[in-house]
Amino acid sequence: MSEERLKRIEILLETCAKVTVANQTEIKEVRQEISELARQTNQQISQLTTQIASLSEMFVESVGIMRSMQSEIKGLQTENKRILDHLFGENQNN
Repeated sequence: MSEERLKRIEILLETCAKVTVANQTEIKEVRQEISELARQTNQQISQLTTQIASLSEMFVESVGIMRSMQSEIKGLQTENKRILDHLFGENQNN
């Protein structure tokens, strides 16, 4: 091999070594970024899970309140019907 060819090979190897080091550094940075994104995602999932549980509890409470209100409304409707029956019954007797 000629000395010029050896020199070119040496330069290529040095370039490859530098590129390899740069790639390793970038890979390390990307891994750190991925790790941070995974941490943030897990944190957000945890927060959303808590919020969903809270909303679910609120929904269950709301259903209970609505059922109670329905019961009260039915009671009022029954009472109104009794009053109307009483009033119309008196009107019919007069």
